[in-house]
This record gives sequence, C-alpha cells and structure tokens, in this order.
Amino acid sequence: MKHLKTMLLGLCCIAVMSLTSCLSNDNNNNSNNGLTPQEKAVCAAAVRGYYSGEAYTYADGNATKLDTLKNLTWGIVNDTTMIIYDFPPALLAYNISNTDLKEALKAAPAQDIEGHLYYVNVSPVGFYVIYEPIKLNLFYGDTHHDVTIYLNHPQAPYNLASGAYDASKPLFQVQMYENAVIVDTDTSNGNISFHDSYAAVRTYNEFLISGKKQ
Repeated sequence: MKHLKTMLLGLCCIAVMSLTSCLSNDNNNNSNNGLTPQEKAVCAAAVRGYYSGEAYTYADGNATKLDTLKNLTWGIVNDTTMIIYDFPPALLAYNISNTDLKEALKAAPAQDIEGHLYYVNVSPVGFYVIYEPIKLNLFYGDTHHDVTIYLNHPQAPYNLASGAYDASKPLFQVQMYENAVIVDTDTSNGNISFHDSYAAVRTYNEFLISGKKQ
C-alpha cells in the first residue's frame, strides 16, 4: 500500500509540474503553452477504455486509512470524460456529524461519478481532473433534502485532483476529494452543512483510485 501511494505521488508530480508550467506560460501570454492537440490525442487514445481496481479512503491528510472498496470499475468513455461506476455514498459518510444525514448517506444507492480530464503530460500520461458533484435527494428528519457532495480539492483550481496512466503496467491512478456536503439549495437561512473535517480543521477525506485496464 505504501508503494502504491508513493507511485501515485511520483506520477502526480508530473501532472503538477506540467500544470504549473502551463499556468506560468498563460501568465506570460506565451502561445506555446500546454500540450499540442496532437499530444492530447495521444493521451486520450492511451487512456481510453475500462478499468477495475480499488478505492482507498483516507482522512487526516492521508494519515488514517478509513476504508478500502474493492471491485470498483470506471471508464474513460471519450477523449476527456471519466465515469466512475456505482460508487457507494456510504464512503462519504465517515465525518458527517448529523446522525440522520449519515444514515441516509449509508442507505443511498450507488452513484456514477463523472470527471473531466485535462492532459498535461504524454509519457506517462499525466492529467488533472475536475469532478461533477454528486446530487442526491435524501429522506431524513421526516422530510426530503437536496444533498450535494463536492468532490474537488477545496483549493481548486490551484490544487487539483491529479492522476496518471502508466501504459507499461498498465496502471491507472487518480485522486478524488470529499470537499463539502451541502444540504438543500437555499442557503440564505444558513442551512448549509459542510463536511465536518473540512469545516472544522481544514482537512478532508481523500480517495486514491487505482486499477488496471480490463
């Protein structure tokens, strides 16, 4: 497991350094920033396909492993779209202090999660991801609630979820964060519930998704 996390860290450094270079070039109005369309096409062709593996859940800045989900599947269904299939909301309930909300999340059906890939390195393929939030309608406390779960880094776009694909393995690894849980769309009355660990001590749950092509 330590080797797994070390490998992702090394591959993600490629994505981060490439992204930093891109942003620097943008700031300098350099037209030659990032990958060329041809390079992006090479990346997309390399990663396209379906994968199976595990999702590891961590808290406290990766110091505490909370859970391991086996037999997770996901796919890169077009050039830039990743879909994680049947992700259980129960894994997002660990740091929820509201007991009713926690139990409702545990009982909620599995959800597909969509992410958008932005390629920043060709070999190995390095990328960062922006995830679409999970939106649920949950019944607890004798009423229905609209619950939105945000899965991007709390300091995005500067600290984005990173990932990499090593075709020689062929190993695909990517991060995902549980940033915030928002209850009900109308927040004017303060009816907003942030993920406790993020709101209280500025940490969050992180997921490491790792697997190989099917």
